[in-house]
Amino acid sequence: MSQPKGKRLPFSAACKTKPILNALIIKISNSPPRSQAVFILKLPAEAMAYAAQKLITPIHYKVNIIRRHVHFLTMALDIPSPAIPVMEVTDKLTPQKIASKLRQLWKVEAPVIKDLTKLIEDNGIVVNTFLFGTDRVDSRSILTDDKFPIIFFNNALLGDRQRFSLAYELGQLVMHTFSVVPIDRNVCALKYVTRI
Repeated sequence: MSQPKGKRLPFSAACKTKPILNALIIKISNSPPRSQAVFILKLPAEAMAYAAQKLITPIHYKVNIIRRHVHFLTMALDIPSPAIPVMEVTDKLTPQKIASKLRQLWKVEAPVIKDLTKLIEDNGIVVNTFLFGTDRVDSRSILTDDKFPIIFFNNALLGDRQRFSLAYELGQLVMHTFSVVPIDRNVCALKYVTRI
């Protein structure tokens, strides 16, 4: 298949034309990391049934490749992983209170955060965006092997949805990265987003 000059093939088409590249991408993204990486998928169980695996798999591939690049760079440049405040949701420590505590820890005094991406990046979390190839998945967050957090969001999202997805993934990192994930984690994250 010839490629028109100046146009890039979509990821899936490029993989069909280059089986060696496709095999390499699958091998890299499926190979076990040196330590456990944490994936947080921003889809409730009901939505997972509608998001076909063929839509999610290319996203996993890209996320894993970028995760490995970030891991390599942070190790090569000797950048320590940021200290993300980890707070577990309890009856007394609600998602809204966690959001308020995070605002205090990060010294956010304004009621509206003008640039959420800058705030997140200033606190050591890598934010990356690319076209997911579907509108059924908005965002993801993951930790590298050395616990360096990365938030990914779908480049096709509108501005308000991007802000929501960034706040949602930040809430996932703060509330559910190192604790048991409750069944109603999406409800917790939504309550958190309303306060951030």
